[in-house]
Amino acid sequence: MPCPPEEWPGTRERIVLRLLAAGLSNAEIGKRMGFEGSTVNRWVQQLADRAGVPGAEVARPGVGSTGWRRVRLAVWAAQNGFADGDETPG
Repeated sequence: MPCPPEEWPGTRERIVLRLLAAGLSNAEIGKRMGFEGSTVNRWVQQLADRAGVPGAEVARPGVGSTGWRRVRLAVWAAQNGFADGDETPG
């Protein structure tokens, strides 16, 4: 069951979602936040789990499951108010 964004306690999670929705790569997000891209990748996967974003079982042919899930999470983030430049959903 997805966890509603308003119940997410972490500012870091909200910042990652905002930057993801803005189209930044994991490496770019990591650089801005002072972390490795691999750390951000782990966070993205955890955020996708919390948001209820499906994984490999719905990936499109020719698109890696991680990339597909990342795109779906970016869309979810934008639809839930994380693309407006604020760390909190609108």
